[in-house]
Amino acid sequence: MRDDVSTAAIRHREHTWVAGAALVLTAAACFGAMSIFAKLSLDNGASVSTVLATRYVLSALVALPIALLWRRARPSVRGARLWLGAAIANVIGAGAYVAAIDVGDVSQALPVVYVFPIIVVAISTLVLRRPLDGRTGLTALLGVTGSILVLELGGAGSAPARAIGLAVASAFAAALYYLLMTRPAREGSWATGVALILIVGALLFGTLAAIAGPGWPSGVGWLYLALTALVGTLIPFGLLVVGVGRVGPSHGAVLSLFEPLVAVALAVAVLGESLGVVQALGIALVLAAFILISQRRQVVATLRRSRLPTSGEAPS
Repeated sequence: MRDDVSTAAIRHREHTWVAGAALVLTAAACFGAMSIFAKLSLDNGASVSTVLATRYVLSALVALPIALLWRRARPSVRGARLWLGAAIANVIGAGAYVAAIDVGDVSQALPVVYVFPIIVVAISTLVLRRPLDGRTGLTALLGVTGSILVLELGGAGSAPARAIGLAVASAFAAALYYLLMTRPAREGSWATGVALILIVGALLFGTLAAIAGPGWPSGVGWLYLALTALVGTLIPFGLLVVGVGRVGPSHGAVLSLFEPLVAVALAVAVLGESLGVVQALGIALVLAAFILISQRRQVVATLRRSRLPTSGEAPS
């Protein structure tokens, strides 16, 4: 009887993992599109501070009433602190990233940012003392290696040192963001968390934009600015928080490597950047990482190492 209950619980958790993975992949696709929307906004006259401020202010104005109406779960005191830490890490990473693509190309900066899955796995293992299975480490390595190969996209020359430095800072901030948000996301307080993240971003970037003065886009740049906020920020933030809460930070980080694939594909199609053989190999490695991490045997093994929740209980 116990084996039947355990098997049923495993199947429930497996379905939860698959649903979470789909949410993370969808969020990653939206974030990848955001890179292009932001770049087009900058190219049409918007300033970095204006793009960041508008992105977060518009999203926060929508997220706040949703959080107030969503009464199913409120974060614990510890959860609220973790959400605040995640919000701070997020604004640091977002600011560094948008500044990086302003200095260099999207295809140069974004793959550097996506070294962060290795940072997530390293911190989880070395600092948080969480057990590391070889396959998760291998998938992270494959995905990050593929992203680094994609860095050579746009072969007109190497990326500016300043752009790389900003992208590295963004990578560390992204890793902290994933690690900090996972536990409170599993509590079910995603609406509060997303609203807090967006409000903190709106306050910080709104203040910086006010100090620097507005740098509004012209013409179609307004459309790209709105798409950056709604399609590239509000929707994927909600999807990502819920998804990572279901699959965990390490798997969530690896699945998020779908973002550079989308961003690079759109950079080629929309911005006219070029794609070479090495970059195609990098894309293949990232796709191999997706296949490896999504194999059913790997999912079940991961779930068996964790506590099996009962129906309606947040996973540990």
